Amino acid sequence: MSTSEPSGVNSLVRLIYRSRGATSGSVLTTAVGAILDRAWANNPGHGITGILLFDGAFFLQVIEGTLGNVEDLYEAIARDLRHEAIELIDFLPTETREYADFSMAYLEVNENRFPALQHVMSRAVQGSAPPLGRLISEALAAT
Repeated sequence: MSTSEPSGVNSLVRLIYRSRGATSGSVLTTAVGAILDRAWANNPGHGITGILLFDGAFFLQVIEGTLGNVEDLYEAIARDLRHEAIELIDFLPTETREYADFSMAYLEVNENRFPALQHVMSRAVQGSAPPLGRLISEALAAT
């Protein structure tokens, strides 16, 4: 992970990454559905919460849970051939969950739907978005 990795396998952490879809068009749309189905089936049993944003090409995901479970999930995502150019944006301990009510919330983002989030996505893809978790929460609150 990172050199400032949280300690303690049961510590609550928040991880944010971005990636590019490895395919395009309807194949990528089908892949997004499969990713969500798996998250909704598996995340509750592992104490994972979060949100997945997708703009048609790029993914931006916030994952919350215990250190061990979040590390395991991120390692699985890194091996997932549906993602390319995976980049860890943020990985920090947290006291509370931003997305406690969602095993994995999902939003398709574009300039017509959730324009505030489109701005966040565009900043994240350009690599200039920290503190991204707060920006996502503020954009969601504005929708």
